[in-house]
Amino acid sequence: MRLNLRNIIFLVVGVAVIAGVLIWQNTTANTPEVTETPEATMSGVLLEGVDASAIDKVDVRRSITVEGQATPTEEFVVLARNDASVWSIEEATNVTERDTDQTPITTAISNVATLEYNDRFSLSETNAALSAFGLDTPTFTLVLSAGETTTTVYVGAKNPGGSRYYVRLNEDMDTVYLVAPANLDRFNTFITTPPYVAAPTSTPTPYPTANPYSEVEQTATAQVELEATSTAMAAFNATATAVAEITPTATPEATPTEG
Repeated sequence: MRLNLRNIIFLVVGVAVIAGVLIWQNTTANTPEVTETPEATMSGVLLEGVDASAIDKVDVRRSITVEGQATPTEEFVVLARNDASVWSIEEATNVTERDTDQTPITTAISNVATLEYNDRFSLSETNAALSAFGLDTPTFTLVLSAGETTTTVYVGAKNPGGSRYYVRLNEDMDTVYLVAPANLDRFNTFITTPPYVAAPTSTPTPYPTANPYSEVEQTATAQVELEATSTAMAAFNATATAVAEITPTATPEATPTEG
């Protein structure tokens, strides 16, 4: 009786082990193989490989819709650097005769060359179109030239929070970058206000010094002066009269009487 019970226990345990192995094998066979997801690039330099010191031309353009015109109006500014590394405004919608201010140009170029994007995505993966991000008709376009090499930055709409621009580069129609607006907006501002040296401040025309006396005081002063003049004239007239009265009158010469 003991032998039979022991055999039964061994049989039950063996069946349980076999069942567990079969279940584990079946579960493993039905689990799909997991491929490791590549790490996403969340940030990086937007214009990688662009050397700010090599840039010798900057072309910024935008199209604006004018009421009553069927065709949008293009506004632009073109900056060029000569062999002496001096920047000038080659062309501009808003042109003047003043000299070009070097500092804002070199600062803007230096900043954009090191500009970083905060995120990027592929349109083909999101099934979205360029128009969804304002990149079919960009807000403005920035072309940086270094000799024969050009880099074109297409700046689209801003994200819903207004903190980033959607941007694409060159002929890449699939990759969209999100970039902080400040350093890009600087170039857009150059169209409206080209980087000219500030106009000299005009010297204000001097005005006559105001009379420190009030109108009442001026009237009182004038009255006193008038009275003083009248008194002086009265005194003069009185003196003249007195002199006239004491002046002897000439006695007519007596004519001798004929005897």
